[in-house]
Amino acid sequence: MNVDINKLTYALAAVVESLYQISVIGHSGTINKTVADHLLKGVLKTESVTSTTIYPLAQLKNGLSFFSDSSTLDATAVKEINYYVPSILKLMSVYTSHNELRQSFSDELISIKETLAHQENKSLFVSKHIANWYVHNISEPNLFAMQIFGSKEALSKDMNLIFIRALIMSAMRACILWSQMGGSQVGLIFNRSKMAICAKRMLEVI
Repeated sequence: MNVDINKLTYALAAVVESLYQISVIGHSGTINKTVADHLLKGVLKTESVTSTTIYPLAQLKNGLSFFSDSSTLDATAVKEINYYVPSILKLMSVYTSHNELRQSFSDELISIKETLAHQENKSLFVSKHIANWYVHNISEPNLFAMQIFGSKEALSKDMNLIFIRALIMSAMRACILWSQMGGSQVGLIFNRSKMAICAKRMLEVI
């Protein structure tokens, strides 16, 4: 199967951007709501199958930097992203292998979109509902467990946990998109240099 490295890099940048934001929230409690909002909007765009129509390039700067030059990013975040990626791949596997789970999440997203227009704080509304679905359908039934690193203070606040859980699903959505476009773990290893070139070019136009 022929794959488009540019599209794969774009989708993977969205995966990594979600994980980068999780790392930042986990340690500092700082939520970049502009970036988070765009990533979570991507979860709602179920009809789209092209990364460029789902995620604004300007909101993927950290994700692209991870592939282009990770030395520009926080070293702790880079280390945690490398730890989180296999977990997201596992979550994707769990999710895609359960028809009832996929249908449940699809129904949840339809419900969110139907009522979203009436919400004042749309980012928080979406985050709460996605996070709540994650807890009740993924973590509490013990289908999947993802260890999150950070400070005790940051991880003890409900708002931070809401965004972290929602961003886990954001990372998974981007990972599914990457897989649908021909992405694979083997390709991730052998195409790393090509993705670095693509990421650098994308960063130059931001």
